[in-house]
Amino acid sequence: MPEYAETDVVEAADVCLKRRIAEGSLKLPANTGFKFIGNYQNQVRSENKLIVVLPLSLLIISLILYLEFSSVPVTFLVFTGIGIDVMIPMAVPTFGGMCVELLTLFVVPVGYCWIKELQLKYRSA
Repeated sequence: MPEYAETDVVEAADVCLKRRIAEGSLKLPANTGFKFIGNYQNQVRSENKLIVVLPLSLLIISLILYLEFSSVPVTFLVFTGIGIDVMIPMAVPTFGGMCVELLTLFVVPVGYCWIKELQLKYRSA
């Protein structure tokens, strides 16, 4: 079943087994139970860690960028450029990878200059 994730299949099997035990169509010997382990257990543990670590790391990176540039729009613009740079190694074999690289080379610097020009315009007015 390549269209289903391993964790989804295991969780569906867990629900099915528990339902059959509750209905009485599946009987387990006394003082026994079942627990899914192995890759499934590792996947669930990794997912639970990433739920905490990923948003925290993105928040710290955003804070460091803000402290460097002292501007929320510039922080988001630079953060977007960083995200594109991270995606490039995955997209390099395709034509889309070159398009992403051009986006990083042109859009981020132009956006930065545009923000600085707006700041100068409003300061001088």
